Amino acid sequence: MGQLIYATNILEKYDPTKSSSVYDYRNFGYFLLMDDDWYARKIEIGFDITPLEG
Repeated sequence: MGQLIYATNILEKYDPTKSSSVYDYRNFGYFLLMDDDWYARKIEIGFDITPLEG
């Protein structure tokens, strides 16, 4: 699983010598990469993150 982290201070020109706090990075979400083998295993074990209705 990975994090989607973006700089929210976009007016500050990037400079690798500056502290990362200057750019005010924030977490905007998460992502997961799956290849076909992992996807097949997910289906096999019945893992689904879709909320149940009702």
